[in-house]
Amino acid sequence: EGVVLKNKNAKYHACSSRTIDCVKVKRSTSDSFTNDIDAFITDYVVGKDDTRNENMVVGFVFSIMMEKDNGEVVKHPIAVCSNVSDFIKEDATVVDENGNVTLNKDYYFRVATIKGQNISSKNLRLTHAVIDTWRFDKDASGCEIIKESELRKLVF
Repeated sequence: EGVVLKNKNAKYHACSSRTIDCVKVKRSTSDSFTNDIDAFITDYVVGKDDTRNENMVVGFVFSIMMEKDNGEVVKHPIAVCSNVSDFIKEDATVVDENGNVTLNKDYYFRVATIKGQNISSKNLRLTHAVIDTWRFDKDASGCEIIKESELRKLVF
């Protein structure tokens, strides 16, 4: 998952947790991918019952257009990101008269640059994905088509 760096001049403390002198550095797909991964919202995640975010949109499912090895281009869910502010959660949430939570239609196909620690070999999705930046200058049709073989090269 990563490495722990320690200041060589700091005193060593034998304990089970990291001290303030240590920093954990994790790999990111942006370290190995030549282009940013721009993806668009295709679905959403609702907060769990009995939590602060119950009945709210708490995350987004991002997809890319992927060219499979056989040449077929498909919409491929690449990540689920939930690192969004309370303001965005409130703005993205629509509750109908029956109490059903849905995503504000203005959020569908909104583009963001996303990154993660790794690409899962099983389903070619980002692990520990986060939104890096929103791309208001781009729409879903402007996102690059990524080849399946390029994603497979990122599997760690």
